[in-house]
Amino acid sequence: MAKPDRRWWSAPPMIAKYGAAVGSVTAALMSSQWPQIHLTAAPVSLFLCAVMFSAWFGGFRPGLLATALSVLAFKYYFVTPVDSLAVDITEMPRLLIFAVSALLVGALSAAQRRTNEELRTEIKERKHAEEALRTESKRAQEMQESIAREKEMLALQRVAELGRANEALRGCLDALASVPELDDFLGQVMAAMTRQLGALSSTLRIRNFEQNTLPLEIVFQDGRVMSPAEAKYPEVWRNLSIDEQHFALFLDQPTSITSTIDPRSPMPEVQRSYLLGLGIKTIVIIPLTSGGQLNGRLTFRFTEQRDFRPEELEIARALATQASLAIQLTRLAKNARQSAVLEERNQLAGEIHDSLAQFFTGISMQLGAAKEVIQTGGDNGLSYIERATELAQFGLAEARRSAFSLQPSVIEESGLIETLQKLVERSNIPGRLRCNFHSDDVPEETVLPAVRQDLLRIAQEAISNAVRHARPTVISVNVRWDPPNLVLEVIDNGSGIANAKLANGDGFGLSSMRARAENLGAQFDVRTAPGRGTSILVHVPINLSSSRKTVGERNREP
Repeated sequence: MAKPDRRWWSAPPMIAKYGAAVGSVTAALMSSQWPQIHLTAAPVSLFLCAVMFSAWFGGFRPGLLATALSVLAFKYYFVTPVDSLAVDITEMPRLLIFAVSALLVGALSAAQRRTNEELRTEIKERKHAEEALRTESKRAQEMQESIAREKEMLALQRVAELGRANEALRGCLDALASVPELDDFLGQVMAAMTRQLGALSSTLRIRNFEQNTLPLEIVFQDGRVMSPAEAKYPEVWRNLSIDEQHFALFLDQPTSITSTIDPRSPMPEVQRSYLLGLGIKTIVIIPLTSGGQLNGRLTFRFTEQRDFRPEELEIARALATQASLAIQLTRLAKNARQSAVLEERNQLAGEIHDSLAQFFTGISMQLGAAKEVIQTGGDNGLSYIERATELAQFGLAEARRSAFSLQPSVIEESGLIETLQKLVERSNIPGRLRCNFHSDDVPEETVLPAVRQDLLRIAQEAISNAVRHARPTVISVNVRWDPPNLVLEVIDNGSGIANAKLANGDGFGLSSMRARAENLGAQFDVRTAPGRGTSILVHVPINLSSSRKTVGERNREP
């Protein structure tokens, strides 16, 4: 800021200007009358100095006054006739020269003063301008620094948001790969999205394709996942028809944002009033689609009017895509599992039909022969009846094995080792067939459910085939851990297989067992000799470091 000009003569008052003019002329006159001054030129110089001072100090008008006073004083005291204002014609040139000289000196002094004042004013203005420029420059610099800080803060905020979004995406991907239950995974996705958007709560509807409705499945509220009933969600809105309320469900846009305080909102008035009563002012709706097909809908609730940046909605849609993908994969897996179960049961039904039909046919034939012998009075009818009884015992054991294998959850509840042991126990026929089971330290937790199921089926089919075709008295089932393989071995002491081509081919019910082993990527071996029994060995490679994929799935990859 410019300092004020504190010199008293820079802007003297008017009376001081004219007073200085009168005073300076008076001083010059008094000095010229001093007794010691006898130079005739001295009064002229003194009066010119007085005029010069008056013009310099007060400006042109005080200088003009000083000039007039000096001319009068010079005429009165120094030009003949002295002590008179009358002018001698001979002194007129001298008086005029003095007057012109005084005017010229006064004008020059006044001009100098004006120039000095203008110069001072210009310097002052320049100082003010420089000060203003420095102030403006400083303000601009502060503004730039403020903008830079704001940009940096926004950048840091953006980085933090992206970091949270990446963490949410990574967490959801990990959950998608590790969380077995769909509801648990969807709950994690909803929690991540709700926190990411800063919403109060969220809801998830999953499409019922049979009824073409959107029933409410999950509510995320108060920091946890709960059921609609636990969240006290109105029952009348828990299941919405897609056909009847398609427009009101906001399913036509990738993301819909609507305000509940806007009476023009397409939301039904009853729902809008209900949400306003809960303090909800903004809702965001994201349809869950996959391959152009609607799978569900996510809704997020906010207690304030919100505007969303495009990247926020993009991240939310990315998380929603994961949820939609999980729903679609679960639905496809459920359909595939149902198809596989039906195919498996049809196959087992055919095997049961064939095996039991064989036993029942044999029983019928033996009883028919016994009847004929008894009617004709023969003595060997009892042997036919004993043979029919034996066939009935084998048929009962086969029926027990088949019924046990058809139980869908037995292996999930008991595990592979315990289930195989139960299967072996149910295959015993007192006095006819003894079945043994043995296992060592098998890392059963590393064996995937699909592998367990196929190994159970192979063991069941091996026992059944031995009973039907080889007439053994002892069958041993062994499971052992031979790193990196899990080995299943079924040994019988029956008649064996005489034809090597049949043993290596698909005869004696081996085709189904071989196909299951190939599906597991396992090695399937049949060791047999006539009269020396049969051994069936299955070597399944087990990867202890990763159990995300079955061996068959890895083998099917390109």
